[in-house]
Amino acid sequence: MKNALRHLIIGLAWLAAITSAQADINFPEKLGPYTRGDKHTYDQPGLGYSYAYQGKDGWATVYVFDMGLADIPDGIDSDIIRRSVQDAVKSVKIYEERGHYANVQIVPLSGDFDILKDSFLMKKMEYQIIKSDGEREDVVSYIFCRGQDGEILKVRMTGNRNANLEPDLLKFMMALRVETT
Repeated sequence: MKNALRHLIIGLAWLAAITSAQADINFPEKLGPYTRGDKHTYDQPGLGYSYAYQGKDGWATVYVFDMGLADIPDGIDSDIIRRSVQDAVKSVKIYEERGHYANVQIVPLSGDFDILKDSFLMKKMEYQIIKSDGEREDVVSYIFCRGQDGEILKVRMTGNRNANLEPDLLKFMMALRVETT
């Protein structure tokens, strides 16, 4: 009995190691014109990990997580992915309610993003970030989300609204789409 329990514990530890090793997506140093920062692993179960990417006029964070859910389907056609995008929009609105953001608006994406419509569920928002000194910065923020290998792959990219982010954003997302498919 003691031996069987020991083998069960070793087997479960091995399975957990294999599962977590398979779950990590190896993100490249560069995606389009954006450079990857360090990996951040979240302590709370289900929140997974993220990578920050920095570009000339904006920044992006790529999140990989499962929220403790099993059987997350690949692609964009699931309630889990729709809910994840809704939650991301809701988090921006919570920041507005708390006085960190102002004038949050969901706006249409340009037709240039049609190339990604089958790969990612997408939202675009414009708002102002309220800095600690009270100054406001006009920003545009994009959310891209899909199921990927049993996890949720979410990208949030934000930058100055006056900069022309879309060409670099499309390069970033096309490179990410190639890396993860």
